[in-house]
Amino acid sequence: ASISGSGITNTNFLKSVPLFQALCETQLNRLMNSLSMEQFEDREPIITQGEDGDAFYIVVSGRVLITRVEADANKDRNSLASPGSGGGG
Repeated sequence: ASISGSGITNTNFLKSVPLFQALCETQLNRLMNSLSMEQFEDREPIITQGEDGDAFYIVVSGRVLITRVEADANKDRNSLASPGSGGGG
């Protein structure tokens, strides 16, 4: 399903994403038309550290826990992504 199929029928959501705020309406429409929606289950991994990435994800709803393993500190760093946050994988 496209992002417009998710209930987002205009570019207002994309305008709220800091990365896309400088884009004009035409560019936002092109971007919106090229997006696809993916849904993930609770605790399902979306991206695995160290793997090659070929996608960019934008959180539309819910929250995503981001854990990064620090090699030199031998401990995890956690942060939380919420709607409007984006990252690659």
